[in-house]
Amino acid sequence: MLSKDNREKIISLQAREISYKITIFILSLWTIYNCWQTLYNGEKYNPFPGFIVCIAIFAESLAKMLIKNKTASGDEDNKPHAIKWYAVLAVVFFIVLLLAGTYFLIMS
Repeated sequence: MLSKDNREKIISLQAREISYKITIFILSLWTIYNCWQTLYNGEKYNPFPGFIVCIAIFAESLAKMLIKNKTASGDEDNKPHAIKWYAVLAVVFFIVLLLAGTYFLIMS
């Protein structure tokens, strides 16, 4: 049987997980709605909700990798440099998206 502190931790983690999923879902809906308004009604595009979704998913993935790396530090299958490569790839991907967006903005 779990102690009172462990039960409260589990309840707190489950509540945070549910609130995180709801937040990501609402931001995704906002992004889709914004794209719809931009494409069909000619309104100005607002990239803010999409950026928040991308940052939140990136932060979750990075946190999972860090926790996994910390807990499996003695395993042979552990690849400690994967986190560095993941961060580098994220920066490169962001730069490519920024350059592509700037190019299309200038061309239009």
